[in-house]
Amino acid sequence: MDLFGRVKKFVSGIDKKHAIILLVLFLFAFGIRAHLMIYELFFEFDTYFHARMGAYVIQNFAVPSSDWLAYYQLQNTPLPTQGAFFWIFTAFIYKVFTLGAAYNKELWIGFVKILPAVFGALTVVAVYFFGKEIYGKKVGYVMAFFAAVVPAYVYRTMAGQFEEDSLGFLWMVIGFIFFVMA
Repeated sequence: MDLFGRVKKFVSGIDKKHAIILLVLFLFAFGIRAHLMIYELFFEFDTYFHARMGAYVIQNFAVPSSDWLAYYQLQNTPLPTQGAFFWIFTAFIYKVFTLGAAYNKELWIGFVKILPAVFGALTVVAVYFFGKEIYGKKVGYVMAFFAAVVPAYVYRTMAGQFEEDSLGFLWMVIGFIFFVMA
């Protein structure tokens, strides 16, 4: 079977009502989390740090070995290693969506503001699949809805704060799905 036939078979097997409900949940979760995009810049020191490191990866294709803008008393402070994947992953997303274009600060600020909301909305969709795997479709919808609107789940790193937690929770929920499936 050729590629077109496989895609046609896959698309015909998708439940349209199910896909529309998931799309609405995604857009609802994204809308709640994207509220901070109304401001010109972003907030919190961690967000600036991660945005700076991501910009460095975009410009130099490497993770820096030290932070040149750390406290002036501590020159060339070694960087923490836990954020490196996040910086590389978001730089990769930037390069893919800009078709390999050079670094542009205004465009990067737009990415920094929108990516946590996208990661949070994707986490809500993953929560649906987690609930569906444990209890069924209806409970999955309810779990995803509550994950989309509960303020404890719509916290700073999924509502505009550019930190590794916004991406990390997505992988955590996907890991729970695989754990339950096993």
